[in-house]
Amino acid sequence: MAILLNNNGYDNTTWQHELSLQLPSMPIYSYPILGQETDIDAVNYALVWDHPKGDLRRYKNLRAIFSLGAGMEHLLSDENLPDVPLVPLLDPIVAEDMANYALFWVMNCHRQYDNYRNQQSNEIWQALEIKPSSEFKVTVLGLGRIGQKLTETIQGSGYQVSAWDFKQKMLTQDFIQNIKMYAGISELYRSIEGADVVINCLPSNDKTRCLINADFLTQMSAESTIVNVSRGAVIDEQDLLDALNHKVIKSAVLDVFSIEPLPSKHELWQHPKVTITPHISGATYARSGVSVIVKNIKRMESGEIPEGVFDRNRGFKS
Repeated sequence: MAILLNNNGYDNTTWQHELSLQLPSMPIYSYPILGQETDIDAVNYALVWDHPKGDLRRYKNLRAIFSLGAGMEHLLSDENLPDVPLVPLLDPIVAEDMANYALFWVMNCHRQYDNYRNQQSNEIWQALEIKPSSEFKVTVLGLGRIGQKLTETIQGSGYQVSAWDFKQKMLTQDFIQNIKMYAGISELYRSIEGADVVINCLPSNDKTRCLINADFLTQMSAESTIVNVSRGAVIDEQDLLDALNHKVIKSAVLDVFSIEPLPSKHELWQHPKVTITPHISGATYARSGVSVIVKNIKRMESGEIPEGVFDRNRGFKS
């Protein structure tokens, strides 16, 4: 038994170190596997990010593929992907980071901190009027694991929170009592009506691609902000630019983009109503990430199904 490791574009060394500490009995092969002494048929588990398409077919005894991130597009775009369980990295620490990132921008919008920074540069001492937190409306789009964590965190800080998804979610009763829920495409625009901040947590797929477009943005308040922490393809970036230029919405906070890294000279870089962060809303930590993966590998070695398996047809399942 062995592990194939390829955190393409990021750090392999830290992940290999943590794997060797937490799973010392299993050899770790860093991609690309070189040398005649390496038996690729010994590879049972692949831990990868943005792995070369078609390569995973080489490992005949592969039992599961673990994504080194929550996103699965890098795997699903591989037409030759082996028919084995796909497991996203469902690290609770990442979800907590993303919730705190979203809460920061909600508070930034609510308390008008950007305006205070502008006042400081002009030596203006003036308190700005704001509404109570309980009247500041936030809508979260997408009630997967990340969306639920964001919703609970923001609501727990006193804000008025609504949430929307394509279908009704099986959620805890306490969660349902505290959050106004919307479901189905017919209720999408209702969910964002009057919202001060709209946060996108939807995955990228055929249903969500450019879901946030010109029609969507015209349903938002002229004083509202869109925050994107999921995938860039969910927002039509040209429609967003048009909406900002014509004051359809107030501002945008973008952590993800349709092309990453965001190309130089792209109009979003210098737009005065756009804040850009480089896909960092949820940091991936090797130690906690490896703990989640090792737990699942041990489950499989005991004959159990790994937790959080990705259903290729419908999304996530436990």
